Amino acid sequence: MKKQIVPTAVMLMAISVIFSSPIIAQSMSGYHLSKSIHIDGNGSWDYLIADSKTRQLYVTHSDTISVINMDSGKVVGEIGGLSRAHGVAVVDALGLGYISNGGSDKITIFDLKNLEIKASLPAGKNPDAIIYDPFSKRVFAFNHSGGDVTVIDPAENKIVGTINVGGELEYGVSDENGAIFVNVEDRNEIVKIDSINLNVLSRWSIAPCEAPTGIALDRETHRLFSSCSDNAMLAVVNADDGHLVTEVKIGEGSDGTRFDPATKQIITSNGEGSLSIIQEDNADSYHVVQTVKTLPGARTLEVDLDTHRIYTATSQFSPALKNSNSRPERLEGTFRVMEFTP
Repeated sequence: MKKQIVPTAVMLMAISVIFSSPIIAQSMSGYHLSKSIHIDGNGSWDYLIADSKTRQLYVTHSDTISVINMDSGKVVGEIGGLSRAHGVAVVDALGLGYISNGGSDKITIFDLKNLEIKASLPAGKNPDAIIYDPFSKRVFAFNHSGGDVTVIDPAENKIVGTINVGGELEYGVSDENGAIFVNVEDRNEIVKIDSINLNVLSRWSIAPCEAPTGIALDRETHRLFSSCSDNAMLAVVNADDGHLVTEVKIGEGSDGTRFDPATKQIITSNGEGSLSIIQEDNADSYHVVQTVKTLPGARTLEVDLDTHRIYTATSQFSPALKNSNSRPERLEGTFRVMEFTP
């Protein structure tokens, strides 16, 4: 979760044009907008999480999770009664999902089939990103304000540990071999965690990256990709020793990073209103192959690894008053998910 970029007057003019047309006119070579899916409700949003097994996309939206079938592009369900939902971790083997609630400092457990809430567990302060690690078979909730990680055993639905990391924790990723990597936004660090023994293994500065938020991993080349929200760059980091391999220029205000192992592409969603598509030439060489226009505020994303489609979300904003310090506000009833197809 990162602060949302506030649209400027120029951005707002672009938004009004884009929202008034059924589809954005973009080049059909490379990624292009293929669907715009309206979702009811108002308020802020955060992560989008795809479950390839069930073909469901979970969209966090204020106090609800909207569920979209990725094949039909239709909203097929909703989970309500939440409190500033941030993320979803899916455990298909158990048929369970886990939602981080930043407003109540709780983790909500739900049934993947019928979306019914089954239980809740306490977390640390302001749980943000949440992931499932198949190696340890545990769920890890990264508490943004608390600076620690709540660890859950989904087989028993009980907390089995808390890892003190320190700082403002953002997204995390598993190497599926015993290690978890998490961005520490206010310290410009990546911290490596032992997913079995539940302790910190390493702390790596990734300067000059400022405010790392989204993170992804190429498990073949052992390269981590952290999007740096405050200085519009992607930091490529060696996952074995933590050294900075290279930097790639991306759009401003990124809060999401994904890696597609089939295409060897890293995708970042940038709050300025763009996606950066970056090709991994080899472990140490990268270049931007496409910059895709989205909309201001579309700062998080998900990639369906089966179809390689990209999903991001935002709302329309009202114009700020002239000669005023007021900020644009989200317009009610304009929240939507955008699907981009290669």
